[in-house]
Amino acid sequence: MEGDKAFGKSEVLVHTPSGKILEGLLMSDVGLGVSTRGSGKMDESSGRISDFHMATVDAVWGPSAHSAYPETVMESIQLYKRGELIGDLAEAVIHDVQAQKYFQKELKRFIESIKTK
Repeated sequence: MEGDKAFGKSEVLVHTPSGKILEGLLMSDVGLGVSTRGSGKMDESSGRISDFHMATVDAVWGPSAHSAYPETVMESIQLYKRGELIGDLAEAVIHDVQAQKYFQKELKRFIESIKTK
């Protein structure tokens, strides 16, 4: 922490379905942000948070801000009409290199769908 800014490192676990999807999004130059989740005490009058304990940091396609309610990438994919197929292909890519071209094709369709929002 430096003042009110947090710095850290992350690793994309490309040997998992979610990691493979995230890797594909990053390789396709999709601008991703992060959203933190945690718990703490909020002062109702000032809106200030104290005793905050971060639980996780999610990759999101809409970066978090005080006035924004970003969606996580996985939630967006689950809501996407072909999201189940992307998840299945991400799983297959781990075990079957031939599935990579189909995975990339479906991921590009998903990327185009979020770019038009």
